[in-house]
Amino acid sequence: MSFNWYITGSGKNQKMYDFLSARIPTIGYTDNNDVNLFIAAKRMYIDAYAHCGQHLDKNLREDFVQHISPIMPDFALGSPDDYSYGRREEALNLLEREMNRVLEYLEDKCLGFASYELWFNEKTGSFYSSLDHSKSVPVGSDWHREIFGSEEDMMIWLRGREDIWRKHQALLGHLEKAKEGLRELGAGEDAKLLEEIVERLSKT
Repeated sequence: MSFNWYITGSGKNQKMYDFLSARIPTIGYTDNNDVNLFIAAKRMYIDAYAHCGQHLDKNLREDFVQHISPIMPDFALGSPDDYSYGRREEALNLLEREMNRVLEYLEDKCLGFASYELWFNEKTGSFYSSLDHSKSVPVGSDWHREIFGSEEDMMIWLRGREDIWRKHQALLGHLEKAKEGLRELGAGEDAKLLEEIVERLSKT
């Protein structure tokens, strides 16, 4: 059985959906309310399909109220129960129609917005922002790239990532000291086991 769903690449306004999906930030919202309508609608849409709507009454509810309701107060979102039980197919089809409405509304709107790119090195903790024009864009598998709709969102994400990286490095340092301590005590097998753990953690 085939369905005309955006998630399967066969939605009614699939080209518009794909165009916007390729441009929107990976994290956060933008300075364009119309673009934010699509970002929020897509988040509701993906959650309904991938997570049976389990976040719709949690962290996504604020996004819905802030970015969808002011423009489309009659947007039929549904509840987590709608996407989890007997009404699931009916609820998903209704959500498809709501996504159609969003995309049709956006057809004649200005969809420009500012964006901020950031690359973070998972191994070294170093980073590069698109605001720093003195450096070239980094390459390599150790670099993680995100796109943000605001500089504030980018800096919040960066501070969180740097904090995680520092804690990770501190943990590795403690484990290295513990490994050496075990060797000094003659517990070679335990030290070897700890060395394997450190090696695995160093690759994450």
